[in-house]
Amino acid sequence: MRSSVRLTLLGSALASLFVCASAHAAGPGAALAAPTPAAATPPADAPPVIPAAPVVPEAGMAAAPADPNVAPPPPAPEAVPAPAASADEAAQLAQLIGGDSGGSGTTSTESGTRFYGFADVGFQKFIISDKWKGIFSDHPSFSVGHLNLYIDSKISENWKSLAEVRFMFLPNGGVSGSSVSNPLSSSGRYDATVGDPNDVNRVTPWGAIAIQRAYLEYSFSSSLSVRMGRFLTPWGIWNVDHGSPVIIGPSKPYVIGEGFFPEAQTGLEFFGSSPVGDHTIGYHLTVSNGRGPTEAIQDLDSNKAIGGRVFFRTFGLGQLDLGTSAYYGTVTDERQQVNLATSSVEPFIYSKYKEVAYAADVRWMVHNFILQSEFAVHDRAWDNRYRPTVTAQDGTSGGQVDIRRVGAYALAGYRFDFLNVMPYVLYSYYDLGEHTLGTGGKLNTESLGLNFRITPSVVLKVEYNIAKFIGDAPATSPARDVIQVFQTQIAWAF
Repeated sequence: MRSSVRLTLLGSALASLFVCASAHAAGPGAALAAPTPAAATPPADAPPVIPAAPVVPEAGMAAAPADPNVAPPPPAPEAVPAPAASADEAAQLAQLIGGDSGGSGTTSTESGTRFYGFADVGFQKFIISDKWKGIFSDHPSFSVGHLNLYIDSKISENWKSLAEVRFMFLPNGGVSGSSVSNPLSSSGRYDATVGDPNDVNRVTPWGAIAIQRAYLEYSFSSSLSVRMGRFLTPWGIWNVDHGSPVIIGPSKPYVIGEGFFPEAQTGLEFFGSSPVGDHTIGYHLTVSNGRGPTEAIQDLDSNKAIGGRVFFRTFGLGQLDLGTSAYYGTVTDERQQVNLATSSVEPFIYSKYKEVAYAADVRWMVHNFILQSEFAVHDRAWDNRYRPTVTAQDGTSGGQVDIRRVGAYALAGYRFDFLNVMPYVLYSYYDLGEHTLGTGGKLNTESLGLNFRITPSVVLKVEYNIAKFIGDAPATSPARDVIQVFQTQIAWAF
């Protein structure tokens, strides 16, 4: 069974290659090699970056020497230089669009507002045993993953703002918790459909938005800028490089999505960088509400979370980036209860714990080769007054123990001139810090993928994953069986 499935997946990948090769044979204009876009005017402090490279510079990065690590686009008649990207992912996406179309995404040093964004559409098929079918669906499915809009404004020479909003079809179709308490009366999914009064109350689905970023930024100099509002947590590589067109795979490594650090924070971020010869050193410092059920608008305790990151970039042998990050905060969940003696509603602390996270990352690029890796540790220590009670597998109850989680991944890839394709391999390891499904809670994932950069703004990705728990599990546990996932995705900037 597994052999036939793997042959089917291999056939799908070969079919994708055949379509790409056919387009390549049709002529230079139809080939899947990245055409060289018209040059856009970058900000004065923008470092030169070739958009075809799936790498985003650090925020506030000083200008670097000519990059020897990424091959230029294939030769084309009357080729013009590729546009430079400014010092963050949002500006890089804007330049990809500006270079292609010269539209609203065109980079400008003048005051004004730009609207641009990215989107992706994917296909996913889980290949799982019957034991996993109550947890994952094995029906092959298409989905719209992201539709993110950026509103980027240069207010004056030193002031700018950025807002990023993700539009979603959720909660329609999302998993509902009511299926656990009463599975017979619930489909297990949220039904977010309503009658449209403008169309004789015919049923229509409604979606939602998620505010990813919303901040005002002031730059004192290249060595000191400050952001006020909601920003992505500056840790590692993958958390900041979250735009589909500029990352390598169709999804981030499993351990990156497990929340070792908050994905975003609301508060203040200080950052900057300075050149040291041909090298660059830089830093980030954050003060925020931390994590919590209402952290975007309200802190439920008086303990502000603090975090930071330092990084170093050198050009000795190719380009080498080294970084380390840390975060400390208190997570408080405050709820309400009725005081029967006074017939009044009073707040009470439902749960409370302290968390500490630290991480290290490395990224090395030489010619068309890229190697990157991240390692992270997360400690959770409960306040004994609010430690939750849990039931063990043997039926005994007790207080939740403190947890240490450990995760890491390593990715290696090489981009060929032929079809502008990058084959890559990805390995990730995750120790959940507690027993799960009858195992020691350790999981590893092995992935093999192809990344086709069709144009600077359009990327096609194909990936095959095998995930399995490490250690023995009871015969009835789904952890005895591997999880296989086949994914494809096309992502574009607009």
